[in-house]
Amino acid sequence: MRPSQAGLAIILRARPYRESDKIVTFLTRDFGKLSGIAMGAKNSRRRFANCLDPLTRVRVYFRTRPGAGLTFLESCDLLHAAAALSEPNRFAYASYLLELTDQLTGEAHAVPELYDLLDAGLTELEQGAATTALLRTFELHLLHLAGYEPHFETCDGCRRPLGAEAQIFLDPAHGTFVCSACRSIERAWIPLRGDTLTTLESLKHLPLAQAHGLRLAPALATEAAQLLGRLLSLHLPRPLKSIGLIANLSQLRA
Repeated sequence: MRPSQAGLAIILRARPYRESDKIVTFLTRDFGKLSGIAMGAKNSRRRFANCLDPLTRVRVYFRTRPGAGLTFLESCDLLHAAAALSEPNRFAYASYLLELTDQLTGEAHAVPELYDLLDAGLTELEQGAATTALLRTFELHLLHLAGYEPHFETCDGCRRPLGAEAQIFLDPAHGTFVCSACRSIERAWIPLRGDTLTTLESLKHLPLAQAHGLRLAPALATEAAQLLGRLLSLHLPRPLKSIGLIANLSQLRA
């Protein structure tokens, strides 16, 4: 077994394994997303106490084993408990950020900016309610870091700028955009307001902290959410459970 390693991590998932162990998936800043076995985690009051719940931020100590798919978790230091995100709405949206990051992140591929993005997103949710601008900005940054950045600036047909277009059309099968002149009748295009794409393009370049304070007009916010949902679905391997949790909370508030 190789020497022990340590790094900052956010717990993504954990599940019981055998009588007293857990299988834990965690996103590290320096080593990427890893999965490991925490021996005796269910009974540990020292090595893993309060450290293996999803949304928890820790310093993790682990060893890798040649040829093995799982790392061996030795212990964790608790840096930031998930308690600040336990309020139902915060928990639902934090779970959404966590699940999105998990599904769009490959194993053992270190992208420090991905860790920083998720850490910043959770911090913003701890400090205030989720806003449409915050969620859309997080999604756009995540798509960029995962290699799926959408291109809103130019028409996929004629390559002319889309900024002056009042209406733009989305090809939902490919996630591309065209102007009115390039729209063909053979495809099932989805019409969009031009200012929706202009707004999303501006959000791509904002830090989460700045986006959190923005308020989008209701119609624009709705269309932006639907558009990002379609773009994300092109790259997600399975449906997000957190969407159902958010929907249930919305029904309770209605």
